[in-house]
Amino acid sequence: MNQLKLKQYCNLIKRIFCSIRKSSIYSVEKYNNYLNYKLININGNNHNSVYTSLIITKRCNLNCSFCIVKDIIDGMSRDYDLSTAQAKKIFSHPIIRKTLMVMLTGGEPLLNDDIMKIIKIAKEYGHMVGITTNGVLLSEYIDDLIVAGIDTISVSLYDDNRRKLEDNLGRVTEKYPIRINKVITRSDIDDPASIESVCSFAIEKRCYGVLFQNLMPTNIRDIDNVIYDDYQQYYDVKRKINEKYERQLMIGWPGAVARTIRGSRDKKCRMPWWLNIVDAQGNLGLCCRYQNGAYGNIFNEKPGTLKNDQVWRDIREGLLSDCSNIPSECVNCYMLNDPYSSNI
Repeated sequence: MNQLKLKQYCNLIKRIFCSIRKSSIYSVEKYNNYLNYKLININGNNHNSVYTSLIITKRCNLNCSFCIVKDIIDGMSRDYDLSTAQAKKIFSHPIIRKTLMVMLTGGEPLLNDDIMKIIKIAKEYGHMVGITTNGVLLSEYIDDLIVAGIDTISVSLYDDNRRKLEDNLGRVTEKYPIRINKVITRSDIDDPASIESVCSFAIEKRCYGVLFQNLMPTNIRDIDNVIYDDYQQYYDVKRKINEKYERQLMIGWPGAVARTIRGSRDKKCRMPWWLNIVDAQGNLGLCCRYQNGAYGNIFNEKPGTLKNDQVWRDIREGLLSDCSNIPSECVNCYMLNDPYSSNI
């Protein structure tokens, strides 16, 4: 283990113990729930969510063509900006209350005027709290985020925001550790200079790591740019980049999409068990790819029935089934056979 990884793990452990000390009743419940998730065998009927992705706004200050939730956020108003009253209602809900980690997402979460209050409320309920942001407003808000008690900050890097981050990200990392998230495609593997550029950028701006993510296709034209597991050059590029940069940077790579599914051993995704995705109105999504609120509502349904209807059971059973068929939602998704990213 290199020094960067060791430092990051030590910081995480420190934050866990701080969380336990500050709100012991809530925190102990969450850690017990996490251990239960790890130790109890999963099946088609059970779920034991340990992570909540909370969509606190559906507005964004960028307009990226490849965004996997672009159809949701286009034209959205403040009606989906989470209020403090809604936050308290969500954090006290039985299926959210036991989750260890809350990740604030959007849209662009820093557009929500109440974000600092929401973070403080989440901390009062014993959650570890992170934010995934495009970073455009981060230098303006970093001091307030630190005071509010933020635990992790991830910045998604795009062509649309790189110039802005060139100007201000270094000032942010002087105050708080930042990880870069970057979607890569087969085109990037064919010309790995673009991947090296991201690593160099992260090192220059003193980020502690980069998490590369495979393309989630939003239309048929994107399919050819997905990185599949039979593309040997992907593994060659991955090895070379690691050898060059791993002493300076924590680098995470996505699982390549399985071209052929042979059975349950190729269906490793556990998101329908460990993840909640919920918006300000209480609408549940399935995973990072499906945030359309078509999978239940925590305000309108009894806790015992949430995520236990036939749709959810069919998806979970389809992932556990020892056959080549997969749920339709999982087609061309790299999380399907990525045991790290899809099983926190």
